[in-house]
Amino acid sequence: PHPNSWSGVTTVGLVGGILGGYIWLQTGSIFLGYAISAMSLLFLNLGVEKIPVTHHITLLGAVGAVVIDPVAGSVVALLAGGVLGALSGLVGEVTQRMFYSHSGTHVDPPAMAIAIMMLAVGILGILGVLPNAGYL
Repeated sequence: PHPNSWSGVTTVGLVGGILGGYIWLQTGSIFLGYAISAMSLLFLNLGVEKIPVTHHITLLGAVGAVVIDPVAGSVVALLAGGVLGALSGLVGEVTQRMFYSHSGTHVDPPAMAIAIMMLAVGILGILGVLPNAGYL
């Protein structure tokens, strides 16, 4: 419910995205990084407020790697994972500041980030800008 710094969100997004992409490259599982991040939400529910929410970041990091790896290789795929992770983190922060903090109901910023980012990936895949659309 409290805003984070833009540089902090970008850094967590970059690192989390690379980690999500790396997990996909090593295991072939798009959703394993997402699952690990989602399980870390248990600590938030137990009252530990210093745990960043990253499931939207690691998922899009894996998607970035899935999209780019077939055409550019694993190093560029990791970089793409970092970029999509950072963008997803920033989209999540924007939606938190716009809707969650000023809303009378629950609007889940990570879910908004996943929806917005996957819509963008899907559209760019359909238009041929990206070589594929990740797990869509």
